[in-house]
Amino acid sequence: MKITKEKALALDMMVHANLIKALEASELSGDPIILACLPSTESSLFDDDKYVNCQSCDIKIRYRPYVPDSVTKVCLTCAIKLQKAETAH
Repeated sequence: MKITKEKALALDMMVHANLIKALEASELSGDPIILACLPSTESSLFDDDKYVNCQSCDIKIRYRPYVPDSVTKVCLTCAIKLQKAETAH
């Protein structure tokens, strides 16, 4: 399924709004935010993506520029591992 630039922008705006809510909740609770990111090798409709290495396995991943530095950024594989470990306890 091919996504259009307009749909991608609408989804990006929704994610941004949800991230703002999560940041507010994180400030109140003190719980960190972990963001699952796509590998840098995946194609993107956005020219302004930022890149960083996964904080768990060190592969290069991409994220949107509005994501603050304080958010932990991990690849999808590591995010799944973290979620499984969290639910196992």
